[in-house]
Amino acid sequence: MQANEDTATARKLADEYQPMIIQAEKDKRESDFHFQTFAQLTHQADVLQNRADALLKRADSTDGLIDVTQENLKKKREQFEHYKNRAQTEMAISLQAEDKEAELRKQAREARLRAAKLSDEARRLRALAQKGVNNVLASAKEPETQES
Repeated sequence: MQANEDTATARKLADEYQPMIIQAEKDKRESDFHFQTFAQLTHQADVLQNRADALLKRADSTDGLIDVTQENLKKKREQFEHYKNRAQTEMAISLQAEDKEAELRKQAREARLRAAKLSDEARRLRALAQKGVNNVLASAKEPETQES
């Protein structure tokens, strides 16, 4: 009888607490599901954090590369300006030299022309002098032939 009473009490308590037990089981499953979701979200957050760290590191190295490239470009710009100015200076010197060369060539042509004129004049004077010498010799011979 005691066993029957205990069984009846147990059934009564089971019936009374059955909805609570079912709710507890349901809450446990929900809690397990929420924990699984939490674990997945935590894993995704870790993956995203690792990606963010890698991207930040890459951005830092890219910024460094940009800085180095800007420094190189600045140096190359300075070199370009230096060589451009040097080339302009040398071009001016070259143009002056070409102008001087042209002037010297012109002076040389004028000097050759003048030398040719002077040479012609000297030939004419030599011929005239020779003619004068020939006339003097001829006139000196004439009195000798008249005396003889």
